Amino acid sequence: MEVFMKLNSINKLCLILFLFSIFGCAAIASAADSKNKNEKLAGPYFNKGNTSLQKGKYDDAIINYSKAIEIYPDYQDAYFNRGVVYKEMGRNDEAIADLSKVIEINPQASDAFLNRGLIYNQKGLLDEAASDYSKVIELNPKVSGGVYYSRGIIYYAKNKNDLAILDFTKTIELDPKSADAYSSRGYAYCGKGQYDLGITDFNKALELNPASDKVYLGRGIGYLGKQNYESAITDLTKALQLDPKSANGYLFRSQAYLGKRDYDTAISDAGKVLEISPKTAFAYAVRGKAYFAKQNFDLAISDFTKTLELNPKSLDAYYGRATVYNSMQNYDLAISDFTKTLEMSPRSFDAYYGRATAYNNKQKIDLAISDFTNALEINPKSADAYFGRATAYGNKEEKESAVSDFTKALEINPGYVSAYIYLGDYYNGANQLDLASQNYSKAIELDPKNGKAYFYRAVVDWKKKDYRAAFDDVNKAKELGETIDPDFLDRLARDSQPKQEPPPRQEPPPKAVKSPKPKK
Repeated sequence: MEVFMKLNSINKLCLILFLFSIFGCAAIASAADSKNKNEKLAGPYFNKGNTSLQKGKYDDAIINYSKAIEIYPDYQDAYFNRGVVYKEMGRNDEAIADLSKVIEINPQASDAFLNRGLIYNQKGLLDEAASDYSKVIELNPKVSGGVYYSRGIIYYAKNKNDLAILDFTKTIELDPKSADAYSSRGYAYCGKGQYDLGITDFNKALELNPASDKVYLGRGIGYLGKQNYESAITDLTKALQLDPKSANGYLFRSQAYLGKRDYDTAISDAGKVLEISPKTAFAYAVRGKAYFAKQNFDLAISDFTKTLELNPKSLDAYYGRATVYNSMQNYDLAISDFTKTLEMSPRSFDAYYGRATAYNNKQKIDLAISDFTNALEINPKSADAYFGRATAYGNKEEKESAVSDFTKALEINPGYVSAYIYLGDYYNGANQLDLASQNYSKAIELDPKNGKAYFYRAVVDWKKKDYRAAFDDVNKAKELGETIDPDFLDRLARDSQPKQEPPPRQEPPPKAVKSPKPKK
């Protein structure tokens, strides 16, 4: 010991390395021998487990794999196979635990990542599944297209359409005859609003698999997105022939009929969705829109309310119900639902516009102008929003602002008949009769059956004392079903009568002059 203590540091290091080279290597060799021995002892149990697995005797397989693991705790293959058995038995948490142990022992075990990813997917743990699929691809870039496809499905489910399209495209590169990959990529394109690309992929999928209801369903959705309602109905009907119990087939076809303004059939299809799947919130929303279009306001409100019971975050339902309340002149409830829509979707042009009209009708003019302005910030090309704000300015007697907004609405939409009529009203009120007449005439040119425009122009004609033109316009307005104010008719009739000159003044006859009597 004294000799060792007196050695300098270099000698100490050399001695330590020497001792480690003898005893350390021996320890490693001993551990390796022990590992090999344990693996050999565990091997027969592992083989028995495999035999039981092949025979479908899952309980026996688990017993034998567990015994192998007890003897050899790092037995990677035993953990993997036992995990597979647990997966087959539906014992997913235990399967995940075993496959995770395999990955702990061997971080390069791509099969373990793949199987664990499949179980995560089955459990709805999509982020974890996508992560495991990505690890499989990282470890084996030439893996089969099925892994890319599975990850693409997860990306699509999470509305990550760009990533989904990349994975489906890779699947097609690896398997050019995969109808599922073309179909799924078609759905992803439609999810991005790229309906033409989606329809192209659905066409290819149908070439590969002409009997797929899901492909007809997808192409029908693509046509629906393009507002090609006839083609959408044709494809969705074909999908329903192949799968008569498809709630989605009826749901999307009801939307196509709604777009086609076949409201009764839309209501019927939405009802069939609810027969198959009574808790489909969106079916109530679609049916509510159809009822609203038919002016069945109570039924529409009932369906939108039911939608919200099933899905309290449904923008369609809040907005739809608000629109119905607005039409019923129940402006307070309309404002409440429009406000709820904006809480969930702060950039909703329709909600700002709808709430602005409700405020305008309640004579809350400043709030109306504010909401119309917000709507125009979102969509500066909305002629309706300029028109609405113009009417609000008119209610505030801010005529220059009103005229400016009416003019802007007409720049965007030169066929905006109501804007010409309102401009005519303002010029009429300002006694600018020629400008008023010009705007009413333009409205009549665009809409020859607009009785109000004829009547308003008749008033201008009367003011200009063009009574013949006034009578012509009044008669045309009557012909078109317009009710004319009787007081105006009386005044027009009275004023149009030619004024008669008073008769010449008659001088009274001179008094007879008595002849003077002769003087006597």
